[in-house]
Amino acid sequence: MKNNELIHKGFLYSALGVDKPEHHALITRLEEEALQRSAQYPKLLSKLGEACRRGRHAHTLAQHLEKKIKQGQESEVQEWLKKIKDSNHAWIGQHLDKKLEKAERHKQSLQQHRHPKTRSVVTTSTLKPVALQAGQHPNSVRHLPPSQQWQILIDETGSEFSSIESELTTNDSTLGRVVALVLRHGTQLKPLPKNFHAKDSPPKYVDQVLEELLNKHKQVGIFGFTVNDPLAFGGYWISHIQRLIRWVLYLLPIEPKHPTKVQFFIEQNAGFDPSTDLNPLADLLQDELRAIDAKRFGNLFLSIEIIEKTGHPYNGYVDTIAFTWGSPKPAPKDRLKKSALLGHCLLHPNSDYSLERLYLALNAQGQLAPSDWYELCVEAAQETEGGLLRNFLTRWGEKVTKETGLWYSCLQEVRQHLQSKRYRLPELGAALEWLNAWTPAGVKLSKPLQLQMETARLAVENHHGGVNPKRIIVCLKLADELIDECAAEVCEVYLRLTVMATNHFEFSLMRSYLEPWFAEPIAVPGLANLGKLYSTLGQLDAFEHRPDAALQQFDKALQIFSRLSDAQQIQRESLQTQTYHLIAQMDSEQVADTTLRAALTDYLTTVTHKPSMEQAVRSLACSGEPSRRFAHHLLLRAFIAHPDLFTEEHHHYLARSAAWQTDTYHPWPLIDAYRAWLLCLTGHSEQAASYLQHAIDCCAHPNNGVTLHWMAEVLRTLAYSLDLAVDSQPSEEARQALSQRLLPAPHEALSALLSMPKSSSHKQRWIAFGHCLPFNFR
Repeated sequence: MKNNELIHKGFLYSALGVDKPEHHALITRLEEEALQRSAQYPKLLSKLGEACRRGRHAHTLAQHLEKKIKQGQESEVQEWLKKIKDSNHAWIGQHLDKKLEKAERHKQSLQQHRHPKTRSVVTTSTLKPVALQAGQHPNSVRHLPPSQQWQILIDETGSEFSSIESELTTNDSTLGRVVALVLRHGTQLKPLPKNFHAKDSPPKYVDQVLEELLNKHKQVGIFGFTVNDPLAFGGYWISHIQRLIRWVLYLLPIEPKHPTKVQFFIEQNAGFDPSTDLNPLADLLQDELRAIDAKRFGNLFLSIEIIEKTGHPYNGYVDTIAFTWGSPKPAPKDRLKKSALLGHCLLHPNSDYSLERLYLALNAQGQLAPSDWYELCVEAAQETEGGLLRNFLTRWGEKVTKETGLWYSCLQEVRQHLQSKRYRLPELGAALEWLNAWTPAGVKLSKPLQLQMETARLAVENHHGGVNPKRIIVCLKLADELIDECAAEVCEVYLRLTVMATNHFEFSLMRSYLEPWFAEPIAVPGLANLGKLYSTLGQLDAFEHRPDAALQQFDKALQIFSRLSDAQQIQRESLQTQTYHLIAQMDSEQVADTTLRAALTDYLTTVTHKPSMEQAVRSLACSGEPSRRFAHHLLLRAFIAHPDLFTEEHHHYLARSAAWQTDTYHPWPLIDAYRAWLLCLTGHSEQAASYLQHAIDCCAHPNNGVTLHWMAEVLRTLAYSLDLAVDSQPSEEARQALSQRLLPAPHEALSALLSMPKSSSHKQRWIAFGHCLPFNFR
């Protein structure tokens, strides 16, 4: 940072209010920097102090200005402002001018709200909502396939590019935003008209331009941030461009063995035109990156140039992203929401960007905090081979194998996640895989810890529908040895193993391990585990087609959970059992329609925090939130199980089909399958086929276990029975393979569904489908 920039920042931070702790802390940092330079620049510290005093005076004047505006003294403001500017430093006048501009923009905004006729007629976008895949945006830079050549276009929107203008909110159109459009070699986009500019084009055409990018899966990446992002410390446009280039290069998939050429094309900005030589910046960045990871960046070759607006045929595309992000108008805002870019490819400044923070932390090359290690494992698992995080974790693993204490600190981090239940299974699996790969020689875990780790691995495998008989045997042996030492933990293991067995269609295998616990005093398994035992027995009854017996067990479980002292634990433990209770109610012939409808309404309005069933349905229809996916599945299961009971709700749900979101993990394949069935019942066969094909593809993924592969074949058979034109058909070969890999599965029921006449009634088909996928498998 140059001396003049340091002094100016002191003024700006002070002008924004030293009463704010963050501004006070930043001024302290500037004072420390000035003190370090005092030997070479003895007057720097005093100049900084003078600038801060001016800033505090500017802050006081700005408060007077705001008071005059609020009191309606607009006619006097200009004369007052002229006197102030004539008798004070230029920086003070500039600061007050900005305050006045901001007040005028706010006034115009209020006038627009008071007079709706002045608004743009176009308030919505025609863009089709983007669906995330496994929580990832299709334009995520990190998830692009590697390439030896990249072209990256950079543009910006807004007018304020000082990161210390923290008073600007993310909704302010003047806030600076920088955006990168990442193109793999050979990517072809539709040509745009010469001199295309998104803000001057019809909204529908801008929708088409953005949709072209969103549809280029695995070819186009998007990344950007606002200048008030905590990680975007900088006072000038070019400093944010440099930061953007660094972040993109951190994220970019690179094959270290091959030379990789990356070309950056930056649209010109005031003070920077095509004659500006940025080769020194490219050389500096190359050296910096090779110091971080010589293996990854050793064959990286950068070129950076400033271009005119028409200097690249695809420059209009990055302009479209920037305009959509920065425009305050309703149509671009709706387009941005439907694109799902914000919060994934375009960063929220107020979020905790653990990923970006981790990338920056790698520069230190020092000790890695266990919490950071855990996050690195999670994020590295999403990278392609040769990713920056993967390389770093490999180097860290090599270090950990020689320093056992570091390995144990990572192990302790995993234990804390397990004990506090603060984890998602895919994330836990990534950390466990790393621990296993880099275990130091001679490390031997205690038996209780072995049991904890083995059951965690089982849970991860179960998440993908897999069953590991050898690991189950190891867990049973350890549990038997430890039952007197840690009874509650052993009880939890039996509960988990029961879930594993049900995934293998072994519904009675673990009953003999569960039933003895009911004879023990409650304190032995613990109150929460006792509730889970009743809930698990209910699930086993439901899987074996005894829904009424299951309801009795679920009622007992809910009564036990209600006795817990922690309100949050009561809610957490009860919610899953309430879901099972509703599924069993749907399958029971003894439950009245009015009872089922009331129970489902109460459940869904509670989960969605909506006052009515209609609003809950509309909310779930366009929701992609992971926490709501089981409620979403429950709603659609009710639609298919009792179509005549929820006719009006069908209409509300289908009315939001343009906003439907989807994903790949459980129970999203079932959600899409039920959407397909619902669409088929209402005559939308083509759309139905598309959703059912997506459900089949998700289940049939090669990385999934045999249970999900069974589900894939059942869904293929359902598509055949519904006469939907999907790409994949049921096959004798697949059924033969499944009969060998999943012997206890209901193979005869699957054959019956396949041979069922296509003229069969909906109820007959639903019953046949239920015999193939019992209870909560459907």
